Amino acid sequence: MKRLSALLVILFLTGVCHAELFTRERSNKFLSYSSVDNVASTHTIAVDLSDTSGYPHDRTGSLTISSVEIDVEKSTGATGTIRLGVITRVDNTNGDISYLLDYPFEKTTETSLDFGSNVSPSLINLKRSYVTNVSSLSATAFQADVLLPTSIGGNKAPSVGDLILSVIRTNSEAINFVLKIFYQSE
Repeated sequence: MKRLSALLVILFLTGVCHAELFTRERSNKFLSYSSVDNVASTHTIAVDLSDTSGYPHDRTGSLTISSVEIDVEKSTGATGTIRLGVITRVDNTNGDISYLLDYPFEKTTETSLDFGSNVSPSLINLKRSYVTNVSSLSATAFQADVLLPTSIGGNKAPSVGDLILSVIRTNSEAINFVLKIFYQSE
């Protein structure tokens, strides 16, 4: 019987939690990002592929998702969709994003919603292991000279390979949410 040993390291930085799970097989990174009183459609760089100093990963070739959890607190009338996607093209005029995971929320009596996708032991590599027909092509929100907020604070222009969290609102009733994601870099 194979014995699995693991070590979990956690860092807390200004409202963002970073953790790393070390095993003999792989090194999972953990990111937790929260947003309160969200009333408009927004796009956030959840994980910046090229930033190895602010995020816990150390490689910049591609990102691989092993699990995602999103907890939403909302009013009964709040509607919209939370999406996770990857930037596939960007220039100074516009950019393209392919959405991999889609979590819609509707008018309902429920005010607490939990969404999740645990793809382990399979993984979603954002460079080569997905096919989707949910995308936004030539979107000016993702062009190279438009700064987006990042999950670790500050603003940055999106780049190819970045993991984007999009909150698409269909009305202006506030929602609060927490994104928790385990990922790896290659």
